[in-house]
Amino acid sequence: MGVYQVHIGRLLAGLRQPEGLGRYYVSAPQGIWITDDLEGIQGTHWSMQAVEDLLYEACSEIITAFAQSDSNQQVYTCIIEADNTNGNYLLYLNTLHDLEQTTAYYDNYYQEKYAENHNESYQRSVEQIRQSIKYATGDYPEMIDDFGEALEKPLDLYREINEQLWEEDEAGSLPVLDTFTREQLKQEDADSIQIMDQSIHDGGLTRIALQVLERLQPVLQQLDQTSDFIAYVQSPDGEGGDYLTFSTLIRQTVPLEQLYRVMPQEQQGDEQFDDLFQQYAVQPPQEQFEYWTEQIRRNRWNTDKSVISKYGKTDFHAYAALLAAGSEIQPFVQQALDTITEKDEDLASMYRMLLQDLQ
Repeated sequence: MGVYQVHIGRLLAGLRQPEGLGRYYVSAPQGIWITDDLEGIQGTHWSMQAVEDLLYEACSEIITAFAQSDSNQQVYTCIIEADNTNGNYLLYLNTLHDLEQTTAYYDNYYQEKYAENHNESYQRSVEQIRQSIKYATGDYPEMIDDFGEALEKPLDLYREINEQLWEEDEAGSLPVLDTFTREQLKQEDADSIQIMDQSIHDGGLTRIALQVLERLQPVLQQLDQTSDFIAYVQSPDGEGGDYLTFSTLIRQTVPLEQLYRVMPQEQQGDEQFDDLFQQYAVQPPQEQFEYWTEQIRRNRWNTDKSVISKYGKTDFHAYAALLAAGSEIQPFVQQALDTITEKDEDLASMYRMLLQDLQ
């Protein structure tokens, strides 16, 4: 199951606060520490707001430059990809001209492949190809990964902290800043010390991108937008991918009516999933618990064996259905948690989250 999808889903839905609020990473030549008290520590503080401002400024400059170029014709999408794992951002802008060129390339490629081996998977119409690649950023020619030196500085620190956290994963968390080390750091040159909000490592790059995209709305008006133009934040593969992007993130910035007009398959998936939710919402609590838990189990590999992936959702949507069942399912959750095996640790984590949210 996708523990991360449930974890980030709870955060975006307001069911929990970001982890690490009021705590900080302090980086110096001697190492990295965690503290909730910055008294006496002087250095460059990369707060969530500071990183947001830098990303906004970089995106604003990139979009403005694009708007002033000859490429600014019939732009149908602007996408920010936030990669929390690798500490990177990508910005995509695509036009109908780019889309048609890419469609023509794949049409020719598929015709050649079909002529070679008569594999039915290559027999696609031009419209099928166009729709399959319209929001597939891997096929976009306009991908920006250079946001300037100013933003690269905090992202470098973010990646450095990530590496330390991965190395410390087996041994435990990063060390807490003690009194002795604090006194040492007070003697250091402030230029050699960097501070970062710990909460940024709880889906922080995604949360920042969502805020930035909201602020960018006036800037995006410079683009020659098509009538179906949309702008949204994307999750990379490994953090939720298309399932998290289209079931959750895109809905933070694109009105539902507009989303349904641009991606009618999303409306179809929503309606089918909602019908199932309504069907089971009137069933006894134990039946609701068993059904949605089984769907989460089946969704381990994101296949149509589970209604979750079948209708383009994430495990968080099944989790939300369990939460909607209310306190009456608590005994079944607790019983399942008490008897769960080690191989189902991901499911155990979800049960613990569910018990917490049902309080």
